[in-house]
Amino acid sequence: MRKRPDFGHSADAYFTRLDPRMQPLAFAVREVVLRALPPTAVELIKWGVPCYMLPGHAMWTCSIRAAKAHITLQFGPSGARLDDPEGLLEGTGKDLRHVKVRSEQDLRKRTLTALVKQAARIDGAEA
Repeated sequence: MRKRPDFGHSADAYFTRLDPRMQPLAFAVREVVLRALPPTAVELIKWGVPCYMLPGHAMWTCSIRAAKAHITLQFGPSGARLDDPEGLLEGTGKDLRHVKVRSEQDLRKRTLTALVKQAARIDGAEA
């Protein structure tokens, strides 16, 4: 299987190529993620979307995926173990969960920050 040509590239191009209507929301979600993760976390393109990984950890902590009408903040293998008192997480799979951000009103920065930090703690403990 061949790697995607953008694998490992900077995520900047991903965000700048988004539909201009979705860019502000995508950049806002990115800012939440980057502020919540430890400064040693790595942002890179994997599977065609920005993924965020902790050093020494083989799996991704979270990723951002743009759709036509929302931005999805996806949580990797720790997703199903996240404490979610506000009920934002969606998904029923074994591990993965996600939050759909449709507007600035959906962008609950404190709650999303808490989810990202929690995912990083779980992933960091398993590294």
